[in-house]
Amino acid sequence: MSLAPLLRVDRLHHVSVVVRDLRAAARGYAEVLGIERWDVVHHTSEGLRDTAVLGCAAPFSYATATGSNPHGVRFRLVQPTGGLSTYEQFLVTRGEGVHGVCLARVDEPVFAEVRGRLGAHQVSIGQAATVDGSVRHYHLDTRAALGGFFVEVEVPVGEERVRVDERWDFQGQVRRPEGVGSLQDVPRIFHVGVAVHDLMARLQAYADLLGLTRWSFRHFRPGTVQRSTVDGEEVEHAFLLAVAAFDDVGFEVIQPTQEPTHYRRHLLDVIGEGVHHLLLLPAEDEARWPAVRAWLEGLGAPVAMSGEVGPTSFYYLDTRAKLGGYLVEAIVRPRDVGGDPATRREPDYTFDFGTRAPENA
Repeated sequence: MSLAPLLRVDRLHHVSVVVRDLRAAARGYAEVLGIERWDVVHHTSEGLRDTAVLGCAAPFSYATATGSNPHGVRFRLVQPTGGLSTYEQFLVTRGEGVHGVCLARVDEPVFAEVRGRLGAHQVSIGQAATVDGSVRHYHLDTRAALGGFFVEVEVPVGEERVRVDERWDFQGQVRRPEGVGSLQDVPRIFHVGVAVHDLMARLQAYADLLGLTRWSFRHFRPGTVQRSTVDGEEVEHAFLLAVAAFDDVGFEVIQPTQEPTHYRRHLLDVIGEGVHHLLLLPAEDEARWPAVRAWLEGLGAPVAMSGEVGPTSFYYLDTRAKLGGYLVEAIVRPRDVGGDPATRREPDYTFDFGTRAPENA
């Protein structure tokens, strides 16, 4: 495989989340993440052209609600409304969840080069559509390669037009107590947590497709993680994970190695590989955390899994019902222990898929 990645990632443009009820989901984001204003578009045959699913011409329709926090962290909520789109297939077979991440916006010649290399990487175009004559949306079917989600690419094809059919504003409709503002001030998505069956096989694909070659590994197991819980019960378990990052977003790929874990119990054994969580709070103050936790539990988002590693603790909050099928991770630490845990903790080991042995060069 060439060392040049299939796609040159420029940034995380948005996370696409398939939901059953667009307005209810948008309200959930207003409550939890403070994203109160949403631009809603009803994508029908009038605005969609050259629609295709799995390489076949196929009509479909859907509605989107797009919202961002003050730092530009953007979510696109998608409710399928007709036809057998990848959104509809995802919702029917997996339920709500992270359908894809948009990692590039490129011009037509660049995407033509990407398209020409798809077969060599065993990746196809899962879905494509030209929206309002201005942008062609491609969903690269990276589910088998990366772990259950699509990589989205936007290709401008005409004068860009921003069409909005409705604007929803939940300002004043949600209430939060004092001292729980951490999730409303998230500067970026620190990582996308993906649960998989075979970690090393997936990481090779992240290197080949996206150019993420250097990974930091940690093996959490009894003795390195204490006071582990799953669904409120104390457990002993283990999981191997690896982390790599672009400038504005990282990926954490996780393989459970000793049960019970939330990854296998609620994702891998139920619907398969996929996005399990987003890390939004990488350094939450332990003095503030009890109030934030109590508030989230009051919203119906209890702790689904937790553990302690030295002076820090990690928590997965079960925001699946509020945010659309994924959990939010918080890493909590004493005030005198600063820094970003994703970069400060020493890994157990590192591995670079971009460094070839002489016999394989």
